[in-house]
Amino acid sequence: MLDLETFKLRAKDLYPKTSLQRKEVVLRQYDSFLENNGLQPGLESLNLWLDDLLKRGLSRSTLNVYTYDVLSYFELMMFDLDEKKLKLLKKRLPPQNVGEVDFLTDEEVAKLITNTPSPINKLIYSFCFAYARRLGEVLALTWKDIDLENNKVTFTILKKKREEKATYELESWIKEMIIKYKDVLGKEKLFERTERAVEIAFKKDCERAGIQPQGRKLRPHILRHCLHPNTRILIPEGILPAKLLYFRHSPVNSIDLSTLEVREDEVVRKSFHIADRLVSLWAGGRELVCTPEHRVFRLRNGNIEEVEVRDLRIGDYIAGISKVAVSATKKVLDDKIWRVLGYYVGDGSIESNGNAVVFHEKDEKIMLYYKRLLAELGFKPIVHREKGRNSFRLAVYSVALAELVRSLGLSVPSKERRVPLELFHASDGEVAEFISGFYDAEGVNSPRGSFPRMFSVSKDLLKDVQLLLLRFGITSQLEPRWRKVKLPQGREFKGIIYTLCISSSVEGEKFRSTFKTIKELKIKPGRKGIYRYDVIPVGDVIRRIYERRKKLGKKLAIGKLSLSKYLRAHPSRETLEKLLEILKDEPEYEFLKKLCSSVVMWLKVKKIEWSKAGHGKVLKGFTRFLTYDFEVDKYQTLITDGIISHNSRLTSLRNRGIPLDLVSKYVARHSRFDTTVQFYRGITEEEKISIPKAEEIFGGGG
Repeated sequence: MLDLETFKLRAKDLYPKTSLQRKEVVLRQYDSFLENNGLQPGLESLNLWLDDLLKRGLSRSTLNVYTYDVLSYFELMMFDLDEKKLKLLKKRLPPQNVGEVDFLTDEEVAKLITNTPSPINKLIYSFCFAYARRLGEVLALTWKDIDLENNKVTFTILKKKREEKATYELESWIKEMIIKYKDVLGKEKLFERTERAVEIAFKKDCERAGIQPQGRKLRPHILRHCLHPNTRILIPEGILPAKLLYFRHSPVNSIDLSTLEVREDEVVRKSFHIADRLVSLWAGGRELVCTPEHRVFRLRNGNIEEVEVRDLRIGDYIAGISKVAVSATKKVLDDKIWRVLGYYVGDGSIESNGNAVVFHEKDEKIMLYYKRLLAELGFKPIVHREKGRNSFRLAVYSVALAELVRSLGLSVPSKERRVPLELFHASDGEVAEFISGFYDAEGVNSPRGSFPRMFSVSKDLLKDVQLLLLRFGITSQLEPRWRKVKLPQGREFKGIIYTLCISSSVEGEKFRSTFKTIKELKIKPGRKGIYRYDVIPVGDVIRRIYERRKKLGKKLAIGKLSLSKYLRAHPSRETLEKLLEILKDEPEYEFLKKLCSSVVMWLKVKKIEWSKAGHGKVLKGFTRFLTYDFEVDKYQTLITDGIISHNSRLTSLRNRGIPLDLVSKYVARHSRFDTTVQFYRGITEEEKISIPKAEEIFGGGG
C-alpha cells in the first residue's frame, strides 16, 4: 500500500542514512498494519495504529518517533491532511516523562577516559566530548579528515539536508593519542566499529570507572541547548516561554540557513538541566540569557558560522529576526479591554480591598479618554484630582475587572509584570490596542522628536513588547538606565529603569501609523536611532570584491555610491541593494542578494555579562540555574528573544568551558587515581608544580 521506493528516493537528500533506515523499518510495520486490517494510509489509520502500539506496550518515546516517521511519509508523498485532525492527533501523543537531562560531571568524564582500557574507545569518547559531536559523526571520521600537519579535524555533520563539513583545531592531547594509537586504528576509517558496539562498551566503561547511573541513561553523547526558562521562543501560533514549550507539544518556527527563510519545524527532543553559570548577551538592543556554551550565528568573511556565546567578542554581528509572522491567531478579548489592560500594566494597581482597579495620570486628556472607554465597557469609573499632587486618580470598583486583572497575572508589583501569555496568540488588532494603551501610560517621544520610547522597571515586560512589535515589522532597542524620578503618586524612585526605543524615524513612522495612541507622536523624518539597526556586516566581502574588480579594471561605483566607502564600514541593507547593481558578475552576488531580501537582520554585540554568585537558585552552597534544552528536527535553529539560536549538542565536559586536559590535571591532583593523565605522557616534577589547583580551574570570574 505504501510506495516506499518513491519515498526513499525523495527522502535520501533530506535525512541522514541511519534516520532513513529507521523510517523504512517503521513504515514497513505501518504498511503491514494497513494490509492486515484492510485500511488506507491516512490520519484515521495512523490513529488506529497508535492504539494498537499502545496496547502492545511501546514506550512513550518510541510512540512519538513512530508517529513522526509516518507523518514524514505523508509530507513527502503530498498527502492532503486535515489540519484540525492533525492537531488532534499530535495532542494525543503521550507527553515525555519530565526529567533532568542525563550528563556526566567533569570529574566523571576524566575518570571515564582515563579508565577505559580500549585505546580505540578512549579516543572515540575524547572526540565526542571535546568537540561535542554525535557518535555517528565521530565514527564516520577517516584519515582524510585528520590533518596532523596543520592540526585540523573535519567532521561530516549529520541531520542536514545535504552533506556539510565542520573543521576544528585538533587538540594537542588528542593528536598525541592518534599518533600513539595509530597502529590499532583502521586503515581508511579511524574507527571500524558500529554505534551499537560503542554504546554497549560505554556502559561497561562507565561501570569500570565507578560511574553510577543514578537515574541517568549513560550514553556517549547528550543533548545540551541551554536556554533560560523565560526565553521567548517563536512558534507558528505566536510566542511561548521555554518553560512552557517544554511541557507543550508544539512546532516551532525555525530558520532555514540555506535560504534564510522562516520554516515550521518539530521539536524532537526536550529536557532541562541545572547550569552553574549564565550569560546575558546584549546585541542590537536585544538580550538573550543562556549558558556560555549556547550557540548563535555570526556573519564573518561572507560565511554564516556557528559560535558559542562565550567566544563572541564586542563588535561581532549575530543573526536576529526583523519580523515575526504569526500564522494562526484567535480573538481572545474585546479590543477595548486590551486597551485598558495595556494602560493598566503601565499605570494601574489594585487597591488593598481587592475590588478597585486604580489608575494615576498627570495628563487630563488621557484620563478622560480612559474614563470614557471604561464607561463604554459598562463600568462606572470615578475620576478626581488628587490632593496636593499634580495628577488625577481614576478608580473602577468592579470585582469582575479586578478578577480579570488577577487571572492574567497582572496584579503583581510593577517590577514583576509581563505581557499576558494570551496576548501572544491574539489577533494583530488586540496586540495593537494593548501596546497603544501601554504607550499612553509609559510612552514618550525622544528629545529629538523621532523615536517613540517606553519605560518600565520590568525588563521582561519590555522584552515581551519588543517581540510583539516585531509582528508589525517594527524593530526596537532595549537599554538599562539608572534613573531618579518622582512618580505621579508622589513617591520617588531610584534604581534601574529600562527603556525600549524605536530604531529610527522610519520605524517611528510605522509605529505612529500602527498604534493609535492618545499621546501625540511627532516624527521627524531622516533621523537615525541609537543603533545602525539594519546593517549587513559584509565589509570584508566588499573589500575582497573591490580588490578583485580594481585589479581587473571593472566598475567600482554606481553614481556617487562607491565600493571604496565600505572597505572598512558595513553598508546598510538599502545601500547594499544599490551596490548589487554593479556586482551581478561577482560570485558573491547571490549570497549578498539573499542577505538583502531576508527577514534575518544582523545585531551588533554590545555587552556580554556573566552571572554572579547570589543570582539564581542556591543549592548546597552553589549557585545553580534551571535551563531548558530543545532539539529541532530539520533546520536545527530556534528564534529565541529575537535572536537566532542553534540547535546545539554540547557535552557536560564543556559545561563550564573547561578543556579536558585541565579537567584531567585537576583530577590528577585531587583524586586517588594515579593514572588520570596516562594518555598524555609521563608527568615531570616541574609539570606537577604547574598543574592548576581546583579554584584556578573552577573558580574565578567571567
